[in-house]
Amino acid sequence: MIKPGLLRFILASLVVVFHVARVVFVGTLAVYCFFILSGYWISLMYDSKYKKLDSPLQDFYMSRIYRLFPVYFLFAILAAVLVMFYDPSAVHTINHFSLVEKAHFWFSNLTLLGYNLLPVQPIAPAWSLDIELQFYILFPVMLVFLNNKASRIAAVVFFGLVTLVVEVFLNKSFLHETVAVYLVYFIIGICLNKDAISFNRRTEVICTGLFFLVLAVHYAVPSLFQEVRNSFSSYHLRFSETACLLLIPMLANSVRVKSNKLDRNLGDISYVLYLSHWIWFIPFNYYTQSLSSIQRLPYMVVYLVLTFSMAYVFYAYYDRPIEERRRRLAELSKAQPSAA
Repeated sequence: MIKPGLLRFILASLVVVFHVARVVFVGTLAVYCFFILSGYWISLMYDSKYKKLDSPLQDFYMSRIYRLFPVYFLFAILAAVLVMFYDPSAVHTINHFSLVEKAHFWFSNLTLLGYNLLPVQPIAPAWSLDIELQFYILFPVMLVFLNNKASRIAAVVFFGLVTLVVEVFLNKSFLHETVAVYLVYFIIGICLNKDAISFNRRTEVICTGLFFLVLAVHYAVPSLFQEVRNSFSSYHLRFSETACLLLIPMLANSVRVKSNKLDRNLGDISYVLYLSHWIWFIPFNYYTQSLSSIQRLPYMVVYLVLTFSMAYVFYAYYDRPIEERRRRLAELSKAQPSAA
């Protein structure tokens, strides 16, 4: 079984490759898997740590803000500078925004809320942080309503139907860019924690095998490959949703594998990798967008080496010190009730 930190690192790497390799189409799927894992880890951390504190919600939100925003702000600023140099059309669009549109642009870039609704996103992967933050806001309410197994099963069915209805009938509405479409993934993750769901090895192997079979069919059939590689197509979304469901047994079993220091570091660096790869993608895309896939290969190798090596540098010298401070503050909050 794959350890949890390694799994998150693999998922982040798939997003990186998805953006630079035109033959890889599993980036959206990887983000859906991240949402499931987030539902699991957030509910587990709240139950095991924050719920025992004097101010559980306050400490929970402070911890989440501390985790998301320092890294986001760093790469958002770097991405904005690069966009000014390499994407003048985006700058032109922003300059011609109406007053309301400019207010939305700056509000979303500062708070992440509504980022997925922006017509211009300086750091594109941050759309999922908007969804993640919306989930955090709803999480206390979800705790109230998802307090037993029956309610959790009903929520999975209901929000699964919401996802289907919004994507089929309301895919042009603002709801399509909000957490409404993705809540089902977070709730599945909550169920994995609350109901201690795991799968036997046979089930995991069969479902993972079916996933790779579906993947192989899409590479083997040209018409399917052309459909699925278009990340904006409805078919791509259907594929990502179906494939994500096939990976649930692997996700459920992975989170129960004992981690170690190296694995935890891989898990932590995955967030930095997920965001930082975009600042290198902006110039990469500028210089290679008119090249064929074969011509892009040497540039892609340089890009990947730079992306992964610099992700480690940013993690080691920027994110890890911040994360260590966040954890010390969390431990201090945890110790306060007993010290009183």
